[in-house]
Amino acid sequence: MKNIKIELLHSTPLSICSHAIRTCWNSFNKSDNGGQKDLELIDRIGNKMKHESVKNHIHFTFYIEGITTKTLLALTRHDVGVEFSVMSTRYTTASSVKSGKAKYTESKSEFINKCLQDINNMVNEAVSKNIANDEISLILPQSWQYDLTCTMSLTAVQHFLKLRTTSHAHWDIRDLAYELYNAIPNEYKYLLDDCIIEKEGDIK
Repeated sequence: MKNIKIELLHSTPLSICSHAIRTCWNSFNKSDNGGQKDLELIDRIGNKMKHESVKNHIHFTFYIEGITTKTLLALTRHDVGVEFSVMSTRYTTASSVKSGKAKYTESKSEFINKCLQDINNMVNEAVSKNIANDEISLILPQSWQYDLTCTMSLTAVQHFLKLRTTSHAHWDIRDLAYELYNAIPNEYKYLLDDCIIEKEGDIK
């Protein structure tokens, strides 16, 4: 069962990208106002001819719930064309525990899950003793879940999907990659389909 949930908050219209491309050649007279010609232009110039900069006019803003520390750390390695605003442990740890909203992602290993439960018990005890959030954060496991708002350029999304939809990636960040792809509207998918290295159902 996946823990990660993603909501798309905003996406730049594809017409902005085609307009940017046509600016370079002053070819606005050839535009079909966002129709098939303009869509093919984005794919030809941005993908096939590798003029990556034109794709950076397209951005997606996501609200991501349930990302683990481990996966968040891996996501921050994708730092070009990406902006992050992450739920703060300093301000939210104790209140999340007290409200029952604090969660961690379970492992596929029973032994690791036992360890995680022990750590969770320690976190709960620390909160009950009114220990400062900054100190409690030192014992939070890498499976601790956060929420964040993340904005990525189209180029950044493509790069992320190429690296994180392979069987070599950890299952948790693969889940993030597939959920990210699924959250993007279908009209953008033709620019992303070649970036899916292994389909979700192909990885055991």
